[in-house]
Parts: sequence; C-alpha cells; structure tokens
Amino acid sequence: MYVLKQQHARGVLMPGEAAFYARNDFSRDRLKLLCQRLYEIDLLRPMGEGWTVSAKLAHTAFWERQVLLVLEALMRTDARRGDVAAVIARTGEWLPIAAVEQWQRAGVDWSDANSRNQDALNDGALPAWLLVPPHVALRQAVNNAEVLDSVIAGLAPRIVSLISSSQIAWMLEPGRHRAEHLDEVERALSSTPAAHAAAVRHTA
Repeated sequence: MYVLKQQHARGVLMPGEAAFYARNDFSRDRLKLLCQRLYEIDLLRPMGEGWTVSAKLAHTAFWERQVLLVLEALMRTDARRGDVAAVIARTGEWLPIAAVEQWQRAGVDWSDANSRNQDALNDGALPAWLLVPPHVALRQAVNNAEVLDSVIAGLAPRIVSLISSSQIAWMLEPGRHRAEHLDEVERALSSTPAAHAAAVRHTA
C-alpha cells in the first residue's frame, strides 16, 4: 500500500478517505518523476488528435487550477462561517470562471456542463495549450499538483464531508484525472520511433 506523505488536518480519516489521499500522493509523485526525465523533444511528442505531451500537461495544470479556485472559495466561506453547503449546491455541475469564458469564446452552450461540453471546452482550449512553452507547461503541472494536493490534505473535516456527499466529490481526487493522462503520456513515450529515440539520446 502506498504510504501517505501529506499531513492531513483531520486526525482519523473516514472510510475511503485514505484511499483517495493515497491516490493523490501517488499520482503526484508519478508526475514529478516523469517530468524529471522529460527532454523538450519528449514534451513536443505528438499524442494524436492534435495533442502533444506538453499540451496534455498544460491541460492537467489548467483543470487543477480550476479545482483549486473552487476549494479556496469554499475555505473562505467556511472561515467567514458562511454556508458552505449552500455554496456547493449553487455550484451545480461546476462551471469554473475560466472554463465558462473559454466556452463562450468558442460559441459553446455552457448551460449544460456535461461531458460533451467539457470535451468541447478542451477542444477549444487546445490551441492555447499548444502555445504554452513546454517547460512552462511542465512546471505548472507539477506546481499545481503540489499546491492542490496540499490544500485538499488540509481541508477541515466538515468541508471534506460536505464535498464528499455532493456532486463535486471528484474534486477531492485529482489523482484520478492526473493518472489518466499520465498513462496516456507514458504510452505515447513508450511508442517512440527509433529516429525520435536517437534524437533524445543526442540531446542528452
């Protein structure tokens, strides 16, 4: 079993909590180890449908930043002794500000935040993510993962309980989304043709 590295604010974890904290920690360490061995030529590696490794990291960093903004808003509400449950309820299917803006620019109907529209957002944002310098995308992916996991680990038990029983429970487990894309990146890198591999060795 993976050993938890974060110091959690709650003394005793509720059933199921330990598993998602462990997944967050494990996926974050996977990300860091992967990024430590990537050259720029690896970051520019095509992944199909217009994506590159760098764009995939920029995508991951973007969504983790959005989750962080939501969690910080909940923490501020809690600090003011506001109604955190009401804020979560109003969040509905969760439309982050940056996501809504990108949907609007792309002419996408953002009133229904289902997977179809999330895919539309990702497709619309891909050109911007491709423009992010590879080293910046890498740094942001690692930094955002570290900050987000730290915030999740420090959430008060009452906030964790409210989120866990809501439609945004997935926000407590960025490790799942992160691991999904790490798997994709590792598959892309493992299929590197001989010419690409020779170029990587040349730049080492």
